[in-house]
Amino acid sequence: MPFTEDVYYGWRVAKHFEGRNTNDGTQRWVEEFVVELVKGQRHIEAKGQDGIDPEIVLMRALTYGLHDDIREAQESGDLDLVNSLYLQLSEHETRREILENGWIARRIGTVFQATTINAGSGG
Repeated sequence: MPFTEDVYYGWRVAKHFEGRNTNDGTQRWVEEFVVELVKGQRHIEAKGQDGIDPEIVLMRALTYGLHDDIREAQESGDLDLVNSLYLQLSEHETRREILENGWIARRIGTVFQATTINAGSGG
């Protein structure tokens, strides 16, 4: 998996798409976004379902990365670093929730708009 030049919270980022056939009887081809975060010997891999915004997959992976950083800092007894990481996690989670809620609102708006158009065209 190729690394990008992106680094978030000290985590290096690698991204790509994986394709597969569905097992739902249709054998549709779907592409799923995969992101891997690497920091030292630790790595986190996250995969998004077909159609999900890749930025959401990245943000969720970063949430797990920050939780892992907090765990490691707690194990080492570095309370100042733990406090700093909790602050970073709080700010990150705010951005992630805004991104996810906006994505959901756009999807619901599209469905609502399509439903409204279909409902008005039958009469």
